[in-house]
Amino acid sequence: MGSEEESTMVVGLRAFRARFSRNPAIRKGQSLVEITIMLPVLLLMLSGLVEFGFLLNTY
Repeated sequence: MGSEEESTMVVGLRAFRARFSRNPAIRKGQSLVEITIMLPVLLLMLSGLVEFGFLLNTY
């Protein structure tokens, strides 16, 4: 039973590697989209942190 599980895991690992190592240009595009989505959220959090710092400074 262990041998069958190991072979299934190896096949799954090979499929995973093949899927994500085919074309690096696709991964670059994916990273660009992720940054584009997350950048406004991070900037909003940073500005909120700065405003909170100003609030504590005046208190």
